Amino acid sequence: MPARRPLASFALLSLLAGAAAAAPVYRTGAVPGDTDWFTVANWYDEALGAPALPTILDDVTIGDATYLTPATVDVAAGGEVGAMAGTLALAKGAGTAGTLNLHPGGSLSVASVLVVGTGGTGTLNQSGGWLQAGATAVGLGGWLGPGLSGTGSFLQTGGTHIVFPDSDFGSGALFVGAGTGGTGAYSLGGADALLQTPSTLVGFLGGDGTFTHTAGSHLITSDSEGPNGSVGPGVPGLFIGFGLAEDPTQEEEGSWIGLQSTGSYSLTGGTLTILRTASPIPSEPPLGAVVWLGTAGTGTLLLGDANGTGTLSEADPFQPAGGEVGVSLLLRPMPFDGGDTATVRGWGVTGLTGVLLNNGRVIADGYGVDRDLDLRSFSLVASFAGLDPSVPLLQGDGTQAGWYAQNHGRLLLPTYVDGPLVLWGTAPLGDGADEAGVPVNCLALMFQGLQEAPPLSIALLAPDRADLPPGTTGTILGIWDIALESPLLNGVSAELTFRYDDFLAAAIGLAEADILIYHFDGLSWVPLETFVDTEAHTAMTSGVTSFSPFAVGLNITNQPAAIPEPGTLALLGLGALGLLRRRRRAN
Repeated sequence: MPARRPLASFALLSLLAGAAAAAPVYRTGAVPGDTDWFTVANWYDEALGAPALPTILDDVTIGDATYLTPATVDVAAGGEVGAMAGTLALAKGAGTAGTLNLHPGGSLSVASVLVVGTGGTGTLNQSGGWLQAGATAVGLGGWLGPGLSGTGSFLQTGGTHIVFPDSDFGSGALFVGAGTGGTGAYSLGGADALLQTPSTLVGFLGGDGTFTHTAGSHLITSDSEGPNGSVGPGVPGLFIGFGLAEDPTQEEEGSWIGLQSTGSYSLTGGTLTILRTASPIPSEPPLGAVVWLGTAGTGTLLLGDANGTGTLSEADPFQPAGGEVGVSLLLRPMPFDGGDTATVRGWGVTGLTGVLLNNGRVIADGYGVDRDLDLRSFSLVASFAGLDPSVPLLQGDGTQAGWYAQNHGRLLLPTYVDGPLVLWGTAPLGDGADEAGVPVNCLALMFQGLQEAPPLSIALLAPDRADLPPGTTGTILGIWDIALESPLLNGVSAELTFRYDDFLAAAIGLAEADILIYHFDGLSWVPLETFVDTEAHTAMTSGVTSFSPFAVGLNITNQPAAIPEPGTLALLGLGALGLLRRRRRAN
């Protein structure tokens, strides 16, 4: 049998949980009421058996049941080289509490790992100054079952916090809520606050993490190297709700376990920038840095709220080496035992140019105001949800993978074009792939009389938007605005196939067999001749020669009565579901 190869993430958790540096140094209360880091008398070096300031080689603890708990330390300007430690733990052990306050002008250097809450309750407040570490973990638990149950809180309202790649320990990341029982919260606010990390993991290997970003800059440098720094699937970036790992208790390689994790990242202000990198693993299309949601866990990315939104973008690395690819957004890309849920919700314009893979839910939410979630920067929008049992359409929380718009939201996506076929909200993914998933509210257009589809744009609209035809009402499952750059030539028409929301139909008591497609002709909503496949949950119409908003549902109107529009379903033999799932290979 081959030797056991422990996963890097487990090695990291082991290090964070209690690996010792050269000497243990503890904060004491020898000078009551004095919280200054540089008060020598308030430190105890066990190796020396005497008070001593921590050095860059020491294993430092603030908040320990033997020496002092709760313990509070302030770092302001002082010392020739600032405060330092080899490893630093705030609140180490059950029932402990430790707080560190980093003020403007202060500096703290941690050579290896900074842990905020490992068994106890740790707090780090940074209002200014400089903080650097080989890794930072906020809220550290155990692994392979209940363990330390640490709770951590990191409030950064100013200053700079930098995590450097650390090849010695395989860390090089910020962890917020890591390990079973680990609960962490990171808050980034303040216009001049800067957080720089090689990778960031929120809700990792059984942990529960929350990241709230209201102002300031979060830069993910994507420069972790190898399997240690590129935690999890082997690529750097932002991971939210990731609990899949190789089982270190098994001798054979390839044995996986899922430690259910919960993570959320809320971006309501400031900037989140991820640097592009070359693909570290073979893939088609190439996969570089990523935003990864929901594997053996629940991952949620919230973009904006009622008051504002932040900026999500990518940039070139500091020293481009060539071969860099765009940053991808992946929702539930590796489902594990059916317990995965991934959600992106909100509004704003993203600047990511990689692949948008949606096996979860993307929701345009205007929070009561007509607003857009504009994702047209992505080079490809794809899905394989529902193609086979390994990637079910149903998520772990009981919702269906798909595209949604609510609260005055509008969703904008790029289209996929293959000759006369246009797909919106899905596309085949991978070399040789010829099928695409069918997430809720995706659609297909097949043009008749053209070899290439004409330029067009498609958006999914919430039914309460102010820019809909006035008085629009009815039992509405979805509204899509399809706009061509120029009218179709005589003799050219299109077949339209919509994958409607069958869960919504059931919830409002609409029988799927009664569903109709409606077209707004400039004056009123006109019902079209419709073929409904109640097993595939698709609605299809043909002979369409003009474009504007289309709706799927029943009794949709803005007039007392609607006049039927002639149509033909002579080409229904192609099958509605086939239009969404099949495509000819692009040249």
